[in-house]
Amino acid sequence: MGSVSDEVSAFAFRMWRRARGSTRWEPAARLLVWVGDDDRAVPARLSWVTRDGARSALGFTPDMASCYGHRQDGGEVQELRGELDDRPAPATFAARGYEFDTETTDLDNADAAGRLRILIDDGSAAEPGSVEWSSGSGHACSIVLLSRDVGDLVSGVRASAEHRDADEVAANLLRDSTDKWFAGQRRATLEFQLSEPIAVDHYMLTSANDAPDRDPSAWTLRGSADGRRWRILDTRSGQSFPERHHSRTYRIAEPWSCTHYRLDITGNHGSPHLQLETVRFLVDDGFVGFRHPTGHIPAPYRGTARARASSAASAATLLGGSAAAKSGGTAASTLNNATAALAGDATGSTLSRAATPFATRVLQPLSLRSEQEHTPMQVQESLPTTHGSAPSTPAQLHSAPATPAQLDSSPSTPARADAAPEIRPGESSQWQQGDSWLPLGGVLSMQSLTSPSGRFTALHSPYEPSFAVRDNHTRDRVWISDSPSSSLLCLGPDGDLVAWDHHGNHVWSTGTAWLGVQRLELRDSGELALIDADGAVVWSSGIPDVPAGYAPRPAPRGSTLRRGESLYGQSLTSDDGSTVLFHDGRVARIIVHGRTSHWDEFPGTENVLILDDDGFLYLRDLNGTVLHQISGPGTELVVERGAAELRDDTGNLVWTSCPRSQRPGPVRAPGLAQEAALTAWFSALIGGGHCVAVARDTAPQEILGQLGVTPVTGTWTDLQRHRDATYPDGGTIVAALAVDSHVLLLADDPDLPVTALAPWVATVRQQDEDCGFAAFSVHQDGELVTELREFPHRRKGIRTPEVATALTELVHDLDLRTLLFRTAGIVPDAAELGGELLGGVLSPKPEPESTSAAPLLVSTDGRV
Repeated sequence: MGSVSDEVSAFAFRMWRRARGSTRWEPAARLLVWVGDDDRAVPARLSWVTRDGARSALGFTPDMASCYGHRQDGGEVQELRGELDDRPAPATFAARGYEFDTETTDLDNADAAGRLRILIDDGSAAEPGSVEWSSGSGHACSIVLLSRDVGDLVSGVRASAEHRDADEVAANLLRDSTDKWFAGQRRATLEFQLSEPIAVDHYMLTSANDAPDRDPSAWTLRGSADGRRWRILDTRSGQSFPERHHSRTYRIAEPWSCTHYRLDITGNHGSPHLQLETVRFLVDDGFVGFRHPTGHIPAPYRGTARARASSAASAATLLGGSAAAKSGGTAASTLNNATAALAGDATGSTLSRAATPFATRVLQPLSLRSEQEHTPMQVQESLPTTHGSAPSTPAQLHSAPATPAQLDSSPSTPARADAAPEIRPGESSQWQQGDSWLPLGGVLSMQSLTSPSGRFTALHSPYEPSFAVRDNHTRDRVWISDSPSSSLLCLGPDGDLVAWDHHGNHVWSTGTAWLGVQRLELRDSGELALIDADGAVVWSSGIPDVPAGYAPRPAPRGSTLRRGESLYGQSLTSDDGSTVLFHDGRVARIIVHGRTSHWDEFPGTENVLILDDDGFLYLRDLNGTVLHQISGPGTELVVERGAAELRDDTGNLVWTSCPRSQRPGPVRAPGLAQEAALTAWFSALIGGGHCVAVARDTAPQEILGQLGVTPVTGTWTDLQRHRDATYPDGGTIVAALAVDSHVLLLADDPDLPVTALAPWVATVRQQDEDCGFAAFSVHQDGELVTELREFPHRRKGIRTPEVATALTELVHDLDLRTLLFRTAGIVPDAAELGGELLGGVLSPKPEPESTSAAPLLVSTDGRV
């Protein structure tokens, strides 16, 4: 496939869709179209079928000013309509176009037929597999795009985990069979080695025979020319497979000639395990079809793919010289002279549903390293090659500063005017609810971020769409995630932005675990970006194309709405994070996390919650008509723990959403994360079944020594790799972190014996996801003094003073992780949990020997 050249004009359409039987048109992703050859014909009709089977068809007006059509994806049918978009498209487009040298055959004589260029980008992840088009004069073409499997060049595959006892190993991924690869963990790495360098255009994943919850949902594909330095080629999140043995093909925007490809799977659909049937690597191989000129008979039509640009710089050269953009021309003038360069970007469109990765310089944690045998980068990026090696000593597993040679070899992202400054220790303490950024460990649950100027707001909602960015100037959504409905979004200690549903299942992520992410930012360009400590972008939603002319204005943030300020698609949150005033443009509600909402307004039309200049709190429609006068006059509306309060200028209460007697009690440490956030932290870091304990007045080395762990240092993922290398059949990972004079202990075995490790130990044990129930306990001198659990129900020792005090601070008495840390009197830090830990691996538990007695044999004559 070749990048579409400067001679070609792309037509950009603002699109809407309407479900069958509905009367309402909903915004859809921007459509970018060019289908033509050297005749530069304007299509009158266009239809295409994507590689995952979705069918679309459009008819265009002669001046290309509008279009109308339909789309069928499985059993779902939608109407489509579009209008030509005159706005200039961004210059950061990673080309998704095809370019071919073509020929036709007449009486077995092949004649060159010039170049054919195709660009169809409807915002979906799937590429066209076949295309048909015709002009107003009747000239018609139909082609099928071809790809070639280069699996014969794959000389080997290695996996960070596999199930050898059942022969569900990585080698099955290369076979033409229904045998699968299975890993007993929800994250894994697959590395493929090729016998010669090749630039792969697509890759294909096939789901296995059962258990859809084991299907990968998020991953990053990397490539390397030497197996040591890796470049990000593609990142996906929110992916699913509708059927068993179903194949989905993914396009690599900028192919790169590699001898090694590495697939880092970072999420699935809730299972503690992973599986795939096949992985295939494909290169473009032209097309076959027919061409039917007006007044002539159809003729065979074939194409050979031109070489694609292989770097961002090449793409910028090809796509940055738009004549229309340079001359200030509109899309209509572009149509008339057809001389502008390809313009537009799915990720920078008016409405873009898929997040786009940036190939940026990424610092990754150091894995196993022998100082005398390997360079840091070699082992950092390689998989364990043997499984029978002896456990590493403390000196062989540690973190070290990366040198320039150890950094990702891809070009660094150009400096941005709004690039973040260096993240400093303790900076998360400067963050406030509703800010423009989210620190590690931060959560959005019916909450929002607002850009520094106030123009853009990113809102998490229990309604569709679950997570989106809105332009407060136009009130249009400019980016929508492909996340299904979720309970919360959490930027975990590992740097992965994950959506979790109400059952604690991982349903969407950015696939950025252990890539050095430090924070999520909403910028004044409308871009959501995950950035590392150097301010480099690791993941981005893209920069939307929005009209200019916005004047910055104060935006409500934190917990307070002041006179003259309003909420539309934003939220306010109490300082302790427990209580949210949520507004999504239609619904206003106040909710305490862990409880249902206690105040709701559903006017049935779009509205604004405003504290007017006269001090009255109103719901108004978008024309300014008062829908409901709530109360007043007051000076400010403040969200406190458990309620919202309208106060006058002396601080006296004018109105409250909930009487103070019915609210949760005050807390001693408002900085402690909420229960849902803590659950997300440990589930993302450790997995479904785990043990989290606090031991007072001891040290990490002492605790690990009592457990029999040989201590090493590294991140949790380093410890996982250490376990996979030393105990391929499993083993328990244990890590310890000093918090003041106490120790926070983490383990992936919920039954780890920890109760006698110190004179005072508090523990939360979360059984695996099939069980789902957690238990809290406190042991003093090895004796159980307190235990709370939901099933089987038990409440022992709840009058113990420190436990009783902690229980008064809970929103719900089964918020057991919150209870753990309030009882222990410590506040864990997500950045520290995702950083370097002291830990190790306990050998697998031996299988219990059978105790059944030998069968009693009795002869036919009755003798034993």
